[in-house]
Amino acid sequence: MSVSHEIRDGIAVITMDDDARRNTLSRRQVRGMLEAIAASDDARAIVIAARGKVYSAGADLSDFGGEGGVMDESAKETPMALFETLIAEPRIVIAAVHAGAYGGGFELTLCCDLVAAAPEAFFMLPETAHGVMPPIAAARLPAIIGTRRTLELIATRRKLPAMEAHAIGLVNRLSEPGQALEAALALAHEVVDAAPPASLAAAKHGIADRIPELAPVLTNTLARLDEREWKEGMRAFAEKRKADYAPIWKTRRR
Repeated sequence: MSVSHEIRDGIAVITMDDDARRNTLSRRQVRGMLEAIAASDDARAIVIAARGKVYSAGADLSDFGGEGGVMDESAKETPMALFETLIAEPRIVIAAVHAGAYGGGFELTLCCDLVAAAPEAFFMLPETAHGVMPPIAAARLPAIIGTRRTLELIATRRKLPAMEAHAIGLVNRLSEPGQALEAALALAHEVVDAAPPASLAAAKHGIADRIPELAPVLTNTLARLDEREWKEGMRAFAEKRKADYAPIWKTRRR
């Protein structure tokens, strides 16, 4: 089973558990998470956790027929469907990040409301190396860490350690080693133990209303991408080799 679900003292804990596939957001994984969210009506908050060596390696492109399928907002059981569900969810959603969050795995945390992370965790957006870019990060990350830091992370693709992520406001709580879930649960109780649901939902969506909607960002992203680039990037990724963009640089428009 790729997703487990339990209620702990009124908090829903939804755990990605597909270490063999690095907790990628496959159709099965997304379906399991959506079902777990729907089954957690009695919970007052939701924690998204993971088991294994990686928090999440992002979208499983082979499951969706490439990047276009992943970003199809109308399709069911895609990462986009999960992201939209988390954003629309009236309850507070907290990511408990214990290890690396790559690409869509990083974007998953951006669609949560708060983040608790272990010091061994890190965040990374590798998409530009594959001829694409992370549209959810482009939409939601600037409001959290600013436009220049966002561009730096997207353009350089560097790993952002949890301690630095905490220092710049991406991570709310930095836990003791191996204690990301415990920190997330403690934070969840701080949120819900003395506040009613409508006020929390109003606070969440009042702030979210200031963040760009995902649909226009996706449309603009797809319009700006060069088909030659993402085809070479996706092909190189599938073949486990470094993409060769030198011919594209030579023929680019000036």
